[in-house]
Amino acid sequence: TAPRTPGVWASLSFRLSIPTAIRADFWRAAPAVVAGWATGGLFLSLGANIVHNELGGDAHLWQGLAVAMLAGVGAITAFVMRRRSPRTLVVFGTAALAVGTALSLIALGIGSLPFYLAATAVTGMGFGTGFSGVVASLAPRSVGLQRLARPYLLDLYETTGYAAHLAIREGRELVSIERLQSPRRPVRRPLTGGRYPLHATAIGLVLLAHAPDDVRAEVLAAPLPAYTARTYTDPVQLERLLGDIRRTGYAVSDRQVDDIHVGVAAPVHGADGSVVAAVSLALTEQDVDGKNMIHLVRLTATSISRTLTAAGYGRPDA
Repeated sequence: TAPRTPGVWASLSFRLSIPTAIRADFWRAAPAVVAGWATGGLFLSLGANIVHNELGGDAHLWQGLAVAMLAGVGAITAFVMRRRSPRTLVVFGTAALAVGTALSLIALGIGSLPFYLAATAVTGMGFGTGFSGVVASLAPRSVGLQRLARPYLLDLYETTGYAAHLAIREGRELVSIERLQSPRRPVRRPLTGGRYPLHATAIGLVLLAHAPDDVRAEVLAAPLPAYTARTYTDPVQLERLLGDIRRTGYAVSDRQVDDIHVGVAAPVHGADGSVVAAVSLALTEQDVDGKNMIHLVRLTATSISRTLTAAGYGRPDA
């Protein structure tokens, strides 16, 4: 699922990032993940010693049971509650972690081995469900659009040899969520996760053309920065262009960001028919083959749209 790159060192390069679509939720969920693994690490590393030194459990059975209770009850609870909503799992898991930790402190205070094992079981419930709930809440979105679109984006990149790009709209900005291009290409933008204006690029124009009326009105009413002499800065001209894009189903940006690149973009539709993303191809001026490139980009966008529809991506009740 990675583009082929020439050279040994270039082929070993990798990118580590959090998908834009889940970044805010990931950081909100991070405390639950940290709490779960920190508590689990504490019980797993010190549980046997606590049983032996503090609670008088000299038999290896009791010491092993202190470890097995945490992992075993955690696995069983996660399986039993697997059909519950991610939010329910996270709330239940964090509550069980807190209650189990408090009960273990009480057990140590009164010196009761059975009470400590029961507290470990309660903590295990939180250890299993808390983490699985966080994963369940993030995974569907992180693997959704990017995972389904990437094979087609890769085909577009390998077929043409030019940079292929996938982006979504957030508010009045374009957010790049995937980009495939040669590492030897001198121009390094757009960056995955980066935010850019909608009016200057082909992919941004597609997203703007299919944005809600109030979003388009806000963009057209705001200043439109010029990056080259070809950038659209007249709102009347830009509004007319957006209508053409909706009618034809694609956009072309002819050196509006720099004096070298020409972009071709087309919309990606979700299961409900709305435009959820856009895909584009960046070429240099001397390599433009307008008719074929437009066809390839639109074909890629259509293929992604069909896959999203089959997967139910973008459906209001999905």
